[in-house]
Amino acid sequence: MHWTKVDVTGSILHLWFLGAILTNLLELYVKLGGLVLVGFILGRKLPVTVPTRLGLFLFWVGVPISIVSFLRQSSLSGQIWIAPAIAYLAILLGAFLAWLAIKGQAYFRKTVSQPSTQASLILAAMLGNTGYLGFPIALVMVGKEYFAWASFYDLLGSFPGTYGLGVLLAASFGGGTHLPGARCSSRQSRMIPSFF
Repeated sequence: MHWTKVDVTGSILHLWFLGAILTNLLELYVKLGGLVLVGFILGRKLPVTVPTRLGLFLFWVGVPISIVSFLRQSSLSGQIWIAPAIAYLAILLGAFLAWLAIKGQAYFRKTVSQPSTQASLILAAMLGNTGYLGFPIALVMVGKEYFAWASFYDLLGSFPGTYGLGVLLAASFGGGTHLPGARCSSRQSRMIPSFF
């Protein structure tokens, strides 16, 4: 095989880019792992009420302030509204694929899973991991200028999917005739500080 200068340069750039991504990920996970270790050690040494109070402070004050701070530094251009649409598409695609798997199992194995198992599979496929761990990863991987995309994806996309569609789905598979949890969840989700 004969290598040209363009092939070698392209390969070097590709390896450099991959190395930069892996370096960023390694740095991120070392920091996260270190902070988890510090939290574990301090959790053993400090009084029992400290983790609860710290968690409440971060939930009610820290996360909303950091989201607003990063959004003020981000560009909220017209294309940013694609992020929630992608979240809805991912949620619906996950639900559809889980539904196909349930129907495929019923057809090929001639067995039907319990409704609670079906609901768990659909919810896991729809929502996956939508925790706040994605925010620090997005900051490290794409920087502050694209943090608004991650925020919009989470707050306007996966959040309504989790606390809206997810609750309705769980209530409907729960076997109840009415959905008291949906109204309660709607009320409670309006109280999440990072959403308002």
